[in-house]
Formats: sequence, structure tokens, C-alpha cells
Amino acid sequence: MRKALDGCDRKTAMERRDYAILLLLAKLGLRADEVATLTLDDIDWRAGEILVRAKGRQRARMPILPDVGAAIVAYLRSGRPKSSCRRLFVRTLAPHVGFASGCAITMIAKAALDRARIEGCAHRGAHIFRHSLAT
Repeated sequence: MRKALDGCDRKTAMERRDYAILLLLAKLGLRADEVATLTLDDIDWRAGEILVRAKGRQRARMPILPDVGAAIVAYLRSGRPKSSCRRLFVRTLAPHVGFASGCAITMIAKAALDRARIEGCAHRGAHIFRHSLAT
């Protein structure tokens, strides 16, 4: 068991960030823009909820699943660069600011799909996770 934990401890900041992003896409079915615009203030740890700014200026409260919460905590503790930016996910290269749009989240998802050698999908990017959760 200790070896498994050691492997997780060696993850890079980018791997921690990307893992947390992918879990939000896959487990909660969030859109790329919704992930990109999450802020540190959107997480209510006591209530176990995330406030999501959805399409059409709507807001929704989503539960923080245990594995999603653990991934976010790991990123915040040992992956997120020091930054005054209130966005939850920031760029790993300076300047450490939030993503301008959901395009960066889509690129993270595409890279993960490429690494996993998943092919033949109608959607290539963040939306495939939302679609898979829905079906």
C-alpha cells in the first residue's frame, strides 16, 4: 500500500491539476467553460458542494464526491502554484492566472484521450466525458 501512495506523491503539479479537472468532467459532467471558471470561493467544504456557473447565467450546486474532493485537495496542497488569482485552476507556467476560456480544458481532455489511445469518438475533448456520463 505504501508504494501506491508513493507513486501518487510523485505526481507533478500539472498532473495533479489535470487529474482534478478530468474527474470534474467525468464524475460531475461539467462543461469545459464551467471548469475553467470555477473559483476557490465556489467550493463549500463544510456543505460538500461546488457552486457551478452554468449556461445562461444559471448557477447549480453540485456535490463534491470523495475522489473529486481528494483530487482537488491534492492539487491545492501540492500542485497549485502560488498566485493571487482566485480561479481554482491556474496555468502551471507564469503568469499563474486562470484559463481564458474552456479551450484549455478541452486541450487537457484531448491530451488525456490521446495518452489513453481512445479513438473513434464523435466528440474529441471535454464534451466526451459529459456525454459518457449522460449515457
